[in-house]
Amino acid sequence: MIILLKSLQFFFRIIFHASASVALSLMYSAGWITQAITKRTVLRNTVIENVKMILPQSDAEQIADKLLENVSYSIFELLCLPFFRKEHFQSIFRFNGLQHLDQALKEKKGTILLTLHAGNYEVIPAALA
Repeated sequence: MIILLKSLQFFFRIIFHASASVALSLMYSAGWITQAITKRTVLRNTVIENVKMILPQSDAEQIADKLLENVSYSIFELLCLPFFRKEHFQSIFRFNGLQHLDQALKEKKGTILLTLHAGNYEVIPAALA
């Protein structure tokens, strides 16, 4: 597994020398392929069953598919994060209320950032930096 991840990182290290739109398109294409494959495995059924346990009245299949999509894209965002440049972050992220963070930093006050446990919140520190 480590060899696969290192091979993917090497591939994307090269890809991220291209323009932001090309690099991100290839990154998200890899995420799409991953989720398409994952949806055809037993993992999808496991996720559906887990969703049914927690949300019995919901459309568990739709929720499971969306969860698998999000995780697949997030994997590649994290994998490629070391190669992101400013234009990659600007293409992906949009922040609202940054003036409040800037003001708190200017006043040397601490801040607490709140986010939903959804999407790829792990990359927020790198995007803010």
